[in-house]
Amino acid sequence: MTGRLLIEDRGCDARVALLQGAGNGQDGLSEAVVEVQIERADAPSLVGSIRRGRVRRVVPGLKAAFVELGLERPGMLHVRETPMAGRAIADALHVGEYVLVQVIRDPVRDKGARLSMRPTLPGRRLALLPGQDRVAISQRIGDADEQGRLRALTQGARESLGTSHGCIIRSAALGAGGDAIEAELGGLLSLWADVEEARGRVRVGEVLHQDLPLPLRAVRDLAPNEGAVTVNEPSTFGEIQRYMRQHAPELASRLSLHEGPPPLFESAGVERAIDAALEPRVALPCGGHIVIEATEAMTTVDVNSGAFAVAGDDDVACVNREAAEALSRELRRRNVGGIVVIDFVEMPSRRHRREVLDALRAGLADDPAATRVSGMSPLGLVELSRRRRGPSLAEQLERRCPVCHGKGRRRADAAVGGAAA
Repeated sequence: MTGRLLIEDRGCDARVALLQGAGNGQDGLSEAVVEVQIERADAPSLVGSIRRGRVRRVVPGLKAAFVELGLERPGMLHVRETPMAGRAIADALHVGEYVLVQVIRDPVRDKGARLSMRPTLPGRRLALLPGQDRVAISQRIGDADEQGRLRALTQGARESLGTSHGCIIRSAALGAGGDAIEAELGGLLSLWADVEEARGRVRVGEVLHQDLPLPLRAVRDLAPNEGAVTVNEPSTFGEIQRYMRQHAPELASRLSLHEGPPPLFESAGVERAIDAALEPRVALPCGGHIVIEATEAMTTVDVNSGAFAVAGDDDVACVNREAAEALSRELRRRNVGGIVVIDFVEMPSRRHRREVLDALRAGLADDPAATRVSGMSPLGLVELSRRRRGPSLAEQLERRCPVCHGKGRRRADAAVGGAAA
């Protein structure tokens, strides 16, 4: 994987942007801004942290329990995120029971954190799955021979280290040698041993393990195997350099310090891309556009032919294919999670509907967040779900208007006058 990872530490927050390939020309960028992540210094992400909790309430109707973690609201633990998946939640958990949980989604608005009793400890090449005896491999490693080689190396490392804990082989393991695999697995096992040793002596809500801060997390999870990593702040540059030397020496030679002005994100055009990602309307090359709007329950997407002169079914399919390709990029760039309903322009042809769905699925294939796409209804409606990974870009950067309370509208003067009369 090639590209550029930009890391901008502004003191009040840290921001990272992943740029890849060629831009689509819509925002004047020579590279496409694929993903943007932001973490405020006064509100770091809880995702990845492992804590001791206590079951406060079990709700059979939701197949979930609510767990006290010492946060503002209890976290939600679904039965499928327990080792007893498939059983009734009332049989799996009991009120007052102490549990070791990992936060898998930050609290959003009035919803508490989502939790799991099946922790994952990620490294750059591997992710450790404590208590799970399986070895999985990233779908982005498509070569069958490389898959077999990495599975054999990982299994050999497990046997050498005497562990039955499972692993996920991540895409960054592509081309890695046996020594690197074994060294990383050993480090992750040592980390889990520290968690196990501390679990019996901490109080409810105490953190046994905290994930890396955003700049280091971005190097671990997003840094391209072939590409540059650029940082704007000298002290953050030093931290990343030390991390790379220990965990990703192949990246160390491609790390550089940005010396502005202008600021790093501004010089690379990322600020313009962020501004565009906050707008509901996205232009399509054909002259059509899509409109993306978030509601309380879901995100809706409306596809419009706009200025495109639609002369037949093939033209409609062209608009919808471009919309599918653009939407797959926008969901990741905007960090949209949950349910998404797309209203494509109606197409009578089954072949065209299949082509549009294929274009949507192909665009989502490289998205690290798990997605699931339903079929298309005769009216052109498609439902998809994208695993939520914290607040969306808009939720992080925008605040609800105190006058209209987020509606974006106000009562018409005539209506106000009529009500007064």
